Amino acid sequence: METSKEHIQINVNEYVTLKEICIDDAAEVFGVINTEREYLGKWLPFVQNTRSINDTIDFITYSIAAAITMHELVFKITYKGEFAGLIGFRNADSQRRHIELGYWLGEHFQHKGIVSQCVTVVSKYIITHFGFGEVLIKCAVENFASRKIPERTGFSFVKIEQQAEQLSDGSFTDIAVYSLKNQSFNR
Repeated sequence: METSKEHIQINVNEYVTLKEICIDDAAEVFGVINTEREYLGKWLPFVQNTRSINDTIDFITYSIAAAITMHELVFKITYKGEFAGLIGFRNADSQRRHIELGYWLGEHFQHKGIVSQCVTVVSKYIITHFGFGEVLIKCAVENFASRKIPERTGFSFVKIEQQAEQLSDGSFTDIAVYSLKNQSFNR
């Protein structure tokens, strides 16, 4: 893992790299969102509001500021040098000592174990570098592909939050909540 003054970069394996997102990534990120709008938009409400590269620039600008002030980081996922998706953490709760982890991946990068490996590495990074005692992942109950990620990577199912997220089509969905606790934190 390399940490520089400018950007954090984590080499997950020989094919997968995570790099802290920057403004220069806007065209790649928007390009995937725009070309995979239907696929990504089914479960990711932000897709319908991402209509131009300026929306993506605004998101990245916010993410950079949040990394400094709120312990939120977003990483660009590359697979064999190609942009594949994003993974990041947000909603830090310093009182409860937990933080949420979220991710998305372009359709043709699915089923390669990319997100599972990234979730494992980023969860360890969160606990080690920020001292949080718990990492949460929240997925729409019927998004079975996304739910397999926490189930595969050592997270425990905690609960269902009823009608907790509004989808792009305006409907609300139940959310499955998963938890990974830092056992040494709880001693």
